[in-house]
Amino acid sequence: MNFSLLPPVLYARLNGALSRARGRIRAAEVVAEQVRADAREKASRCDERLGLEILKDYLAEAKRHVQEQQEQAACELFSELIALRLAAGDNPAEVARELKRGLPRSIREEIEAVVPLTPSTLSVLGVAIELQCQKCWEQEERNGQVPVPAKKPRRGRGIPPDAGDHALVVAACQKFGDNWRSRPVEICHELARLNAKFPKSIDERFSSWQELADALEGDKNKPTREKLVQYLRYRLKWQHAQVSLP
Repeated sequence: MNFSLLPPVLYARLNGALSRARGRIRAAEVVAEQVRADAREKASRCDERLGLEILKDYLAEAKRHVQEQQEQAACELFSELIALRLAAGDNPAEVARELKRGLPRSIREEIEAVVPLTPSTLSVLGVAIELQCQKCWEQEERNGQVPVPAKKPRRGRGIPPDAGDHALVVAACQKFGDNWRSRPVEICHELARLNAKFPKSIDERFSSWQELADALEGDKNKPTREKLVQYLRYRLKWQHAQVSLP
């Protein structure tokens, strides 16, 4: 779809979404720069070894803050672009089929004009694509035009938009407060205890939270650990959960 050909009302809505995304990223950069300035000031009052540790921690925090805000901006913009396509008259089933093939080129270009598409951001968008695909099929079902494939036994990857399951993810992360990112094994155990659905999109080698917890013991499987953190972060943001996200 060529978004520049949207009707005036929808084009204004697109510009508003792009403006909000840019504003979020600019605000994140301001916060990050303040964190860096604080780091330099504190480091200057310490000996060299401690000063370097302070700089390392604060600079990593600034970088992480910007990355997370970029990911959130990308996901919000992606959702709005899909909504604009549907509002412009695109068939939900066709949109769902297109999303199954990956991030559509026209949508990628709109997002990439505002947000750098790093591997981390693309991974988070992958979760958003699966969820939006499912929502499109649900809309098509409400329209009464075609049966929804998702009601058949699901063998592939996917994250159903289950409010109850989102709540379980939120509850598992809240238990560990601000340090939830550093407790992936314990969160897996908690999700297993809560009987939360296990998404194979994290790692298709595993079929349960317990298997994943065992695989992450002792700092093993760092790529899988990072994908788990991205998955949890996306689910928390999607629900606008009231948890602390440092």
